[in-house]
Amino acid sequence: MLEFLIKNIFLFSASAMLAIGHFYDDRLVIYGVNLTLIISVFYSISAFLLILKNKNITISVTKFIFYLLLLFIIIITPINWMIYGLNEYGLDKYISFILIILPICYISIEVLNKNDIRKLLWILFGVSSVLMMLGYLNYDEMSSLRGGRMTVMGGGPIVFSRWMLLAVLLILFIRSKYKKYLYIMIPLFLFMSFTAGSRGPIYSFGIVMFLYFLFSFRKNFFRIMIIILTGIISITTLSLTENDKGAGSQSTSRVFNIKTGSYSRVDRLVRSVKLITIAPLGVGIGNWAQESNKFSDHQHEDKEYPHNIFLELLNESGIVVFLLFIILLVSLLDSSLFLFYFEEKYNFIRLIFILFVFLFLNAMVSGDIVDNRLMFVMMSLFLREELVLKKMLK
Repeated sequence: MLEFLIKNIFLFSASAMLAIGHFYDDRLVIYGVNLTLIISVFYSISAFLLILKNKNITISVTKFIFYLLLLFIIIITPINWMIYGLNEYGLDKYISFILIILPICYISIEVLNKNDIRKLLWILFGVSSVLMMLGYLNYDEMSSLRGGRMTVMGGGPIVFSRWMLLAVLLILFIRSKYKKYLYIMIPLFLFMSFTAGSRGPIYSFGIVMFLYFLFSFRKNFFRIMIIILTGIISITTLSLTENDKGAGSQSTSRVFNIKTGSYSRVDRLVRSVKLITIAPLGVGIGNWAQESNKFSDHQHEDKEYPHNIFLELLNESGIVVFLLFIILLVSLLDSSLFLFYFEEKYNFIRLIFILFVFLFLNAMVSGDIVDNRLMFVMMSLFLREELVLKKMLK
């Protein structure tokens, strides 16, 4: 009973931490009480107890590479800071990585069982639903937000759109007797995802849907029609409503206008490639902007980053971490494409795989290492499920 209680406290508090992304946020105060502090306390205690509970660790090659990757990021960062300096943004990212991403990943692999993971996915769906409702409550104020793009809880438009589309994927692929009732929520999530005006999540969602339906078209014709129709309705409705607000150029059309922000992305790519030759062992988490500004006329703020997980790891943590990440991806994705085929026995691990691919594609075009915390967690869940599947198939 006690273990059941601790696990549930962890699942709910960890999901909240994944949504907030920080141990402390002064924007989440209700009646003078900071909610992040309360959530952080419950999360810290429950995570600590679950980590202590686990006394046996079975090591596989993939798991070893994953843990080695995390360890190298932790060790190399302070060393690079001694050379290149430390700023508040980098320290915040580092703390969030160690205290939020690492414990959740470890517990996901070593402690949680299949029922716990299923419950976690439903809780994440609940988080997406809460964020979606907050988005609708703040919809009238969208034009006054920065860039006229929807965001809630300080997570930024990219993260907000990602949560909305994560919910759509869960509705489409999770098994539930209430599934048919959840379909009516798909247009609501899709509509909110477009209000964020972020191309990365939308394009990643489109790629995942294309690949999946390519392998299982006949089995999923009904789902295809739902996605196409709700997508058209969401785009059309948003375009009409935003014309009155004057924000259309920053949401709907921004998603489909590849020229918007193209110079910024090219500039990030060019300076990231240059930085590789100057600092192959990395410059430390949070130092990408200050170091790359030294050879560019366009000066980025400290809180800027490459918008690509490969370049960020390569520039800030060095080539060793980058190579470990590549090896890990190859190890995880090896022989995993069979999961796209429609076979009932692979349903659960296929769901985790699809969510991981979606979040990984997002990490290729948007968000820093902490913004992509869900990708690391889903990677951990997929690693665990893959190991379980391999044992079953032996």
